[in-house]
Amino acid sequence: MKRIVVIGGAGDMGNVAEEKLLAMDNDYHLLLADIDVARVERVAGSLESSMIGVTRVDIFDQALLRQVIRGMDLVMNCTGPYYRTGRPVLEA
Repeated sequence: MKRIVVIGGAGDMGNVAEEKLLAMDNDYHLLLADIDVARVERVAGSLESSMIGVTRVDIFDQALLRQVIRGMDLVMNCTGPYYRTGRPVLEA
């Protein structure tokens, strides 16, 4: 089973990615990671899948970010604005 983390999982771009992933296949566990835990929990509940987990992440906290993405098969960065948020995720 593959493990995929969607960073920024509570946002609009994250929602699109999650819906597309859930429609494609079910051979993975999807971890929705966001700084706003309450919001990402609501998003996860609305997706109604047993293959979803949630966690808090702050992409500017490199130690926490590395902990969240460790062991993942795919990291999807859906945070913005991308000119500020792309680099920290790539570096982690």
